[in-house]
Amino acid sequence: LDSSEYLFLGDSCLFGWGVEEEESLVARFEKKTGATALNMGQSGYGSLQQFLLLKRSLPTIHRENQKVMVIVYDNDPADNCQPLYSAFPTIRNVSEDFVFTTPVEEMFRASQKAQEPSFLKSISRLSLIADFLVNRLVPFEPHFIIDSDPRVADLVSENGMVATEEEGFRYCMERFKEFTESEGMDLHAFFAPPIHLYQGDKGSRLPLFDKVLAELEISHFDLTPFLNEEDFYPIDGHWKPGGHRKVTNAIVDFLLRAGEIEPATELENSNSP
Repeated sequence: LDSSEYLFLGDSCLFGWGVEEEESLVARFEKKTGATALNMGQSGYGSLQQFLLLKRSLPTIHRENQKVMVIVYDNDPADNCQPLYSAFPTIRNVSEDFVFTTPVEEMFRASQKAQEPSFLKSISRLSLIADFLVNRLVPFEPHFIIDSDPRVADLVSENGMVATEEEGFRYCMERFKEFTESEGMDLHAFFAPPIHLYQGDKGSRLPLFDKVLAELEISHFDLTPFLNEEDFYPIDGHWKPGGHRKVTNAIVDFLLRAGEIEPATELENSNSP
């Protein structure tokens, strides 16, 4: 692990949900470039958790001339700030300053309990119909407290107001930039579009991504033109193997144009939009 030239951070799309390991973006990237790369993708992680993962892990995986590649999925800016009462760290605005909050242990325990194996959960995995019926039969057990809960008022008083998506994303990416620069690491960010962009819904957080990273002068690149609806699984919206291939080619093309890599093999099915 300590020899990895590239550290890839992201959520379940980067991790490779639904594909074999050798079909994933990072595995394909290694094959195409001959470089070593570490897949640090974690399901459900937003930019904040990705930054904390990098900061915590770096002492054991750092090397000279290392590059950090952040795959920013469309929902990451929202994940950074919600929910208010959470099992995960979030960002708060306290007296015009931004802070990372400490996860709430009560909600962490609830989240762990929700993942415990059970007979009903096993049945729900058999089909979408079974999953629908199980979720109607078993009372919903939330992993976070909803806004109407009286504890929310106390939490706002103690931890400050919820940051906006733009505020939270900017704060995260500022921390990324400061940290990687202090460690002598190059930083690149890539926007990963959601499936609904190819289904008629044109709303996305790409403008926010471009605006924030341009202002922070962070190298960034939009992956939207290189994908289409057929590259996603229709149920959960993760990339199929073909999607991973196209994203890999787009990222390698970007790094080639930037003069940062010399691939060991020729690109397979180049993705010029």
